[in-house]
Amino acid sequence: MSPSVWKDVIVGPSRRKTTISSSSTKAQMHGFLAKHLQFHIVGTFIVSLGTATFCNFAVAEPGNKAYADFYRNYDSMKDFEVKRKAGIFQSAKGFEI
Repeated sequence: MSPSVWKDVIVGPSRRKTTISSSSTKAQMHGFLAKHLQFHIVGTFIVSLGTATFCNFAVAEPGNKAYADFYRNYDSMKDFEVKRKAGIFQSAKGFEI
């Protein structure tokens, strides 16, 4: 190969900088965020409000109701006696109420 061919391979082709001569041409993304920011803020607010409402009614309310139902008829002394007879409380084996 001739030396001029190797020069193009090693250095690569010349790169020209192209400029836009018209000052009225704007970038396509110019103002994109300003146009769509309000939509994103409103959309984010609606999604977060919906998620919070779903969590409240799907998780928190049933959990609170289950705790209220359990402790409505809970007898701690009866529970203690069942656990003591099962041998869970080793320090209370000889303890009688």
